[in-house]
This record gives sequence, C-alpha cells and structure tokens, in this order.
Amino acid sequence: MTEKKAKGPTVTPQLARMRGQWVQETTEVTIKAPNNMLGVVKGSKDQPLRVVGLDKGLVHDAADHIKALVQKAVTTTVTITAPNNMLGVVVGPGGSTIKEIQEKYKVRVFVPQKGSKDQPLRVVGPDKGLVQDAADHIESLMAYEKERRRLSTPVSQTVFIPKAHHGLIIGRQGQNIRYLSLTRRITIVLPPKNVISDEVTVTGLPDQVDQGNIKSERRQHQPVTKMTEKKAMGPTVTPQLARMRGQWVQETTEVTIKAPNNMLGVVIGPGGSTIKEIQEKYKVRVFVPQKGSKDQPLRVEGPDKGLVHDAADHIKALVQKAVTTTVTITAPNNMLGVVVGPGGSTIKEIQEKYKVRVSVPQKGSKDQPLRVVGLDKGLVHDAADHIKALVQKAVTTTVTITAPNNMLGVVVGPGGSTIKEIQEKYKVRVFVPQKGSKDQPLRVVGPDKGLVQDAADHIESLMAYEKERRRLSTPVSQTVFIPKAHHGLIIGRQGQNIRYLSLTRRAIVLPQNVISDEVAAVLCLVKRGRSTFVTTLTSERPLLS
Repeated sequence: MTEKKAKGPTVTPQLARMRGQWVQETTEVTIKAPNNMLGVVKGSKDQPLRVVGLDKGLVHDAADHIKALVQKAVTTTVTITAPNNMLGVVVGPGGSTIKEIQEKYKVRVFVPQKGSKDQPLRVVGPDKGLVQDAADHIESLMAYEKERRRLSTPVSQTVFIPKAHHGLIIGRQGQNIRYLSLTRRITIVLPPKNVISDEVTVTGLPDQVDQGNIKSERRQHQPVTKMTEKKAMGPTVTPQLARMRGQWVQETTEVTIKAPNNMLGVVIGPGGSTIKEIQEKYKVRVFVPQKGSKDQPLRVEGPDKGLVHDAADHIKALVQKAVTTTVTITAPNNMLGVVVGPGGSTIKEIQEKYKVRVSVPQKGSKDQPLRVVGLDKGLVHDAADHIKALVQKAVTTTVTITAPNNMLGVVVGPGGSTIKEIQEKYKVRVFVPQKGSKDQPLRVVGPDKGLVQDAADHIESLMAYEKERRRLSTPVSQTVFIPKAHHGLIIGRQGQNIRYLSLTRRAIVLPQNVISDEVAAVLCLVKRGRSTFVTTLTSERPLLS
C-alpha cells in the first residue's frame, strides 16, 4: 500500500503559489488486489484500487476496510489428479454425490468435462480446512472404488509344473481339475498334449488365487531395479493345488534381471544361439519377455543356486557391454541446419570423429531434442559438447521493443534511411511490424549481445526524443481555480493584462456570466501549418496589480 500526494499538472511558479492559496491538497492510497476480487472494470490488468480523500486518517480507514473485504473473499483451491474413469464416482447418480460433498463442506467441486485429458478435479472454498476435508473425502471415494474394481477383476497367474505331472492335476476322467474349478471358482488351463511346456495358468478373482499373499511376498524382496532372488514357487494358488504341486515339483532358484527391451536381442543372439549356449552351459532356463512388453524382467531358473547366479552374471555382463549412452541436446529448430551442415557434412564429420550416431528431429517437429548415442560414454559427451558449441556460436540474441504504431516511422526514417543506418552501425537486423498490425513489438536481432542492446537503446532514444517533440508541439489546456472576484485583475485596466498575455503567444479564457473560479490557459500559436510548442500560463509581467 503506497501513499502519495494527488498533484495536478505542472504549472508556473506564480500560478502554483496562487493555487496553493485556494486548493486544499488531497491524500491518495493505492491497494493491490486480484482482478477477480474487484467487481469493477472487467479485464483491466495490474491496475490497483485508489482511495482519495481530504482527511488522511479517513482515507487510511477506508483502505483498511477494503483490504478486509478482499481478504475475506479470497478462496482456497485444492487440485486432485484422477483418471477419467473415476469421475463418475465423484459425481454420483444424477450428481447426488458431488452435491452432498458441496453442501457438507461448503465448497464448489469442478469436474473436468467428459473426454478432457490430464485435467484435475478442483475443490474451491473460503475455508482452507473444509476444502482439504472435501479433497480427502473425494480421494477416499476414488481409492475405495479402485480397490473394489481390483477385487472384482479376474486375474491370471502362471505356475511351472513338469509336463509329466499334468496328468495328476487332471486326475482320472478329470476329477481333480473339475473339483478344484468348482470349489475354488477358478479356471486351470494346461498346455495341449502335443506342446512341451511346464506352464499351468490359473485364472479367477484375486481372493480366489491369493493375490494379496503374492503382493506381500514381493514386498519382502529388494526393488526390481536390482537383481532379486526368490524361490520359484510360482504364484501362490489354492491350498489344494499348492499341496499337489509340492509333491511333484522340485524347488528351483529364480533370479530376475531388469534390462531395457532393446537389449534383449543381445541375450538371445543370432537365431537364439546365445541364450541356448547359456542354458546348456549353466543348466538353467532363461525366460525372455515377449516383444513389445514393458517393464518385464528376464528370469533365470534352475535347481543349482550357484549356476543360476553365474548365468545371471553372464547375462548382466552381456547387457552391460551392449548398453549405449544417450545424451539429449535441446536446440531451436532454426539451429539444426548448423549441426547438419552443407549436404550433411558437419554431422557426418562428428559421427566419424566420435564414433557416435546423431539423431536430428524431422523438419517441422516441435520441442524434439537432438540425440547423441554411442557405446563410449566419454566420446558421447565430447560429441554433445561439440554440437553445443556449434549451436551456441550460431545462436542470435533478440531484444523486443514495444512501440506504438505511430512511432514506427521514426525508426524506419525517410526512405528507410534510419533503419538502414542502425543495421549497418550495430551489425544487427531490425524487424518492424507491418502497417496496421496491433501489439506487435519491434525486434532487434544479431549475434553480438552488446551490439543488439546498443541498437535497441538507440531505437528507444529515437522514439523518446520524438515523443517529447510531439508533446511539446501539441496544444494543451490547463485549468486553475482563481476566485471570481480576482478575474478582473487578470483582465486588467481596459483588458491590458489579458491582451498582453494573448498577444505574447497565449490565450486566456474567463467564464462569462457564470459564477466559476475556472480559468483556462491555452496555447494557440501555429507556425508553418503546425504547432510549435506548448507552454502553460506564465507571467512575463505580474498578473495581479
């Protein structure tokens, strides 16, 4: 909140002294507040409220009153990220749930429109505590619905049982598998007789296949980003199937290895030769994720714990050796030609020198960085530094200057002489908006930051000079308040005072047949078809005698 004296236009010393006798100064206080709190001129930006009055104390009291009103009206907003398929839970049948929340917590809940993406829910209200309670209520509703859906969605799990024992699972005339399916409400799928596979798939609701126990078991192990070890019991299944499995399956050790999908080919090798060699050498089985799967680790299984770990180390070494280093470089699209070079010569030279591959975004793509990829981390970074240096050298500096359209002619000059002189002197390019364009700034562009700034300062000084020249050559009117009783003194005996002022480049207008203290002083001198300058009412000789 700032305070200043509400002064009028600058006037001559004599007039200022006269004004000081008759005009009482006022106090002004400005208050900054968000536009949505003003309820006044819609659309204005960065314009504070102003409180003006004669009594300094009352002005400050009014300002405090207004600040209290604004403070009281400020709202709290909490955003909640939610999938689109959860919004119906918040709205409820016919909007009943959202209405109940709004009434209970005295808030407003804004739900994204149907089909919008990545738009959060917004909870808005004046009471911060109630807004947070409403947000917690909504999040609990969504969490409950998410868990309900999870428990009602069938899941599948795979266990590994030797093919030779699949007949025991089926039982005589299918009695075992039928019993398990009926009593546990699960489906057991065995591989066809002509397929050599140990995989048995169990499908059902999570509680039927003990999904919760699996999660609790997994949480006891290390994060998946590291190599983890567990007993390859397979997913926990129904007690009957677990007991049957325990009679038939020899326990194995399993190690999982997380590797990028583009590295799996290194493990498989040409025609599967590498994976076959690993399996035969270490007496293990290696399970590679299917093509296109995401975040699925490699699995190494075998009866000998030591050989399983040796096989895992072998695979990790292969992956580590083949892993590439990638460095991304953000550069403006108009700088990509500098990296490519004439006929691709520059990019080819970089790739050959540093043994890397440089991927340049396609023409017209937006916000796509350059990528430098290679096996040697040091060379990759050296290539990236080389490219950055090229881009930095070619990057230009741009300074924008906001100017009214009626000032552009000053920058251009007669026949473009002024703009040409600026461009040659400062080694820059000056882009002037087209005639009739609105709110388009001037742009000064060049490779040397200092010269660009000097050119911009030169242009601004030209416009400032022209602005002042126009101000001084434009007629203005000023009004001072002099008691009606003193107007005769301004006129003088037989009009000699007022005639003298009028003849010496000034005009004074007094109110006629009106009881008013207003006296207007206007410069009306015109020379060679245009105004020469403006001056306020001054006295080269005393006004009052």
